[in-house]
Amino acid sequence: MMAINYLSQVKLYESLSPKLAKSNLNRVVFVSSLINMVVSDDQLRQPFDTIYTNSAELYSITKAQQILYTKAAAKSPFQNFVVAVNPGLIYTDIMQHGDFYQKSIYYYQTPLFAALVPFIEPIINIIRYRLYERAPDGADRILYAALDMTLSNGDYIQNYGYINTAMLSAAADDFMINTLYDMTTEVIRV
Repeated sequence: MMAINYLSQVKLYESLSPKLAKSNLNRVVFVSSLINMVVSDDQLRQPFDTIYTNSAELYSITKAQQILYTKAAAKSPFQNFVVAVNPGLIYTDIMQHGDFYQKSIYYYQTPLFAALVPFIEPIINIIRYRLYERAPDGADRILYAALDMTLSNGDYIQNYGYINTAMLSAAADDFMINTLYDMTTEVIRV
């Protein structure tokens, strides 16, 4: 997951940066997630080869890393325009295969919950449709981040507007940003 959600995107960006800088179409959007808010600074300091047994934890870490990398890339000598965006809480297949969903299925297998499922499931579906957004809404936010000329380089965007990344304390810590950048570039250059 680390390779797909974070390192591969950085590798692609680093490879294209010199050419992007020569273009007038040098706007790059990293797609992050609201789940980055649950990540601690200690988790971001872990080496990339750390073994995680909880896929949701690893996913949230990669999304926080994207925000920090965006801040670092915004300061690079290539002067590309780079932002990170949270497309919203989109209901996708990952929701059905994540740790929380699997645990809830286990509870449904108990006799009490099995008897309640016909009553609980419609309520869960109503909540899900109110809480989650549609994929086109997430795509709109990504396009907004790519096209809005009022955004600043290195911003993190949610709901069509700038978000103060102070909720992710590492995003305001230049030492942490530079440390992650150095660790990342070391790994992708191997």
